[in-house]
Amino acid sequence: REAIDDARKVGLDANELQRAQSLLRGEERKEKVRKALNDAISSGNAARIRSAIGRGESAGLDEKDLADARHALKEEEVRDSARVALRDAISSGDIDALQEAISHGISMGLSDKELEPARFRLTSEKRKADARAGLKKAMDTEPRDTAALRSALEEAKHAGLSETELSAGRSALREEERRSRAIRDLARAMAIKDVEQLRQALQDGEAAGLD
Repeated sequence: REAIDDARKVGLDANELQRAQSLLRGEERKEKVRKALNDAISSGNAARIRSAIGRGESAGLDEKDLADARHALKEEEVRDSARVALRDAISSGDIDALQEAISHGISMGLSDKELEPARFRLTSEKRKADARAGLKKAMDTEPRDTAALRSALEEAKHAGLSETELSAGRSALREEERRSRAIRDLARAMAIKDVEQLRQALQDGEAAGLD
């Protein structure tokens, strides 16, 4: 700009002045676009970087001026893909998918803040899986342990298992408690040798599935 002012003072040809002014406007525009490119790269926003590259191309920037932005765009697009994988894994609640998405996110440089929801969901799903396995073991063990069943049900409830999954365990617990009562009543009736109580205890025992 200072050179143009000097040229005007010394009477440079009007056409030359126009060309110089046009060149100045073009360079000023390029400078603004370069700054916008750098700001877009710093933002880490793929859409913003893509837009800045488009403006740079329109402004006639050299490929070397666009190279850093194109590289940053590719990296951010890969990160965006990792973010999508995290969201999908969180929605599915699948442990393997969550572990894979978290590992991929770490390798792509995602922040702890971005990874936190997936890590929380993974911890929750692992607890559910452990509680589910514990409940199944307590239900399948013969003879069943009432205390173990009750403890497994409590953990399953706190872990967030569905009512459908809990209902089977509750049914097994009620059945086992009924068997335990029947055994106690039968033992008491046998001890006192009361015919009516023995008859009733035998009926209750058969209904509870005692052999």
